[in-house]
Amino acid sequence: MKVCVDDDGSIREFQSPAGKQQVTTAANYEGYALCSGTGANLKVHGHDSGQDDQGFGLSSVDQPGGVGTFPLNIVRNTTDGKFAITQVFSRDTSERVFTVVMTVKNLTGAPITGVKLARYFNGDIDGSAANDVYSRTLDTVWGTQGPTGNGLALFAKSSTSHTTRVERATNWDPNGLGSAEKCDVTGYNGTAIGDYVGRVTYSLGTINAGASKTVSIVYRRL
Repeated sequence: MKVCVDDDGSIREFQSPAGKQQVTTAANYEGYALCSGTGANLKVHGHDSGQDDQGFGLSSVDQPGGVGTFPLNIVRNTTDGKFAITQVFSRDTSERVFTVVMTVKNLTGAPITGVKLARYFNGDIDGSAANDVYSRTLDTVWGTQGPTGNGLALFAKSSTSHTTRVERATNWDPNGLGSAEKCDVTGYNGTAIGDYVGRVTYSLGTINAGASKTVSIVYRRL
């Protein structure tokens, strides 16, 4: 299992032992979004889809074990000065899992309500999206090679309130024109075959002034 993370904290490659890239490298990749509020008051503080990055400043990168090793720590502030997000990446090759621990800190002097943090991926399980099968449970979004085969699962590891979604890739424009920059969308309910993407969104609620909240997601090779 080989994983490549860029210095902004999105996963550019997730390679199976057979050499298949399970996060597509052709167009849309993997990433995260940080929002607050709802409806007309929704504010996207920042999103990074790997291909497009808006609302976040420069990153601070720390690799305690040396270059090219895990754990990998990445810190970024939103350009509006509201939040800092810290991501800690670690890998367990024996369990075929890759964990991202994400901490969101309120940098302001007042509470911020309705905070949401999303993680999403555009899988390309066997090098072709045509026969990929997407499905979801309350905690996990799956992308597998149809009819049965290897795959990649995005799992909400924390008990914090969350939703899972399968979305149509045609509606998932990572350049700010689709849903990639948003923290939650209606999604496609049911089992999907073809070019889709998966999302887990954590509802962090209110984060008080100077306070932080932490959640974890896990990518698991199937």
